[in-house]
Amino acid sequence: MTDGTIEAARKWLAEVASDFREPIFVTWLFKDRLAAPQGGFIAQSPDIARNEVKRVTNRIDRAVFGTAVQRYQRRVRRIPILECGVDRGWHCHMIIERPEWLLEVRFRSIINEEWSKSPWAAGLHTRYADSGALDYLTKERSKGKLDTWSDAIVTEALVLNTK
Repeated sequence: MTDGTIEAARKWLAEVASDFREPIFVTWLFKDRLAAPQGGFIAQSPDIARNEVKRVTNRIDRAVFGTAVQRYQRRVRRIPILECGVDRGWHCHMIIERPEWLLEVRFRSIINEEWSKSPWAAGLHTRYADSGALDYLTKERSKGKLDTWSDAIVTEALVLNTK
């Protein structure tokens, strides 16, 4: 990624996340491989990681909003960024907005519960998203296996507007 691309990404992120209320910064760590049912192993890949982020975030939506997800398309706003570098395996950083009516401890519990159900889950970290969170999402380190900035955004699980 070039400096211009990184600056454009930071500007875009700052703009779209500017009105997130009490965002939480989440990091999901993926296993490198899983045992395959027919023997051998399934290696982690960008496609598998992207699909798993989508599955888990859909479960978070359902845990928070119940049937309103299908009836009224209610979703938790979030910006997930996929990374894999030389020093770390596949992982996803995400800024996710806590619904104002939901206690932070309960929301973090939902995130932990839904991620722990994933067969690819290797660990997670959550913290309050401070002013450095957006810069951390756009760091160059850990994006070595991705060609462009747009490859890092998990668009399948990106939610910027809710009803």
